[in-house]
Amino acid sequence: MHFEQVTYPFIGIDQQPSTCILTIYRQPNFDVVMIQNSSQEDETLAIKRLDAISTGVTRDYHLDPDRTCWLIQTPEPLNLLGEYRKIPIQNTREGMVLANPEQRWFYLSEVDVQAMLGIPVQTVA
Repeated sequence: MHFEQVTYPFIGIDQQPSTCILTIYRQPNFDVVMIQNSSQEDETLAIKRLDAISTGVTRDYHLDPDRTCWLIQTPEPLNLLGEYRKIPIQNTREGMVLANPEQRWFYLSEVDVQAMLGIPVQTVA
């Protein structure tokens, strides 16, 4: 299976340049995009701009929005329910948007994610 890991720039809160780490796994039937926060303390957390990030990533990496699964890595110590969260993002005419705010995000363990991918999860080197 093919994957690529990149530092992805996005415009954060208050128009502040920010980055996040993406690992894009390309599967035969679906793609998985894993988002990790940057290690830079002064940058906007990726979770606050998921709509803009997913819209840009879908366009820039030619992903089919209807067959892409979005995960965000939950940093310690906040990962009590799972190391990853599956994000319900919908494709609309305006771009990618978070689904109904009432919809729950699913927490996944690293084992769950590995089962989905069929290979070990790649972490930032």
